[in-house]
Amino acid sequence: MSQSSRAKFLCEEISRFYPYEGVKVRLCAVQSNQSQTENSLFWNATPSGHIVLNISNPSAVEVFELGAEYYVDFTKVEQPQPQQSACEFGSHD
Repeated sequence: MSQSSRAKFLCEEISRFYPYEGVKVRLCAVQSNQSQTENSLFWNATPSGHIVLNISNPSAVEVFELGAEYYVDFTKVEQPQPQQSACEFGSHD
């Protein structure tokens, strides 16, 4: 069985990116200065982090709302498909 981890992120940016057709969505790890809140528990485990998505599917963009918070679940793929690393294609950030 795969082990997984959950994080909580805040949508801090939604913008068009060029020269590609699409939308850039940037999320940051939630922060909190109030003890014993859900965000403070996540913040203690993951005090910083960013996720940047370049999305070309309009219906996928509709999931995101500026200022909204999202749970992100990470589960290791046991048998990944062979492919080039996304890093080899360069960054659009």
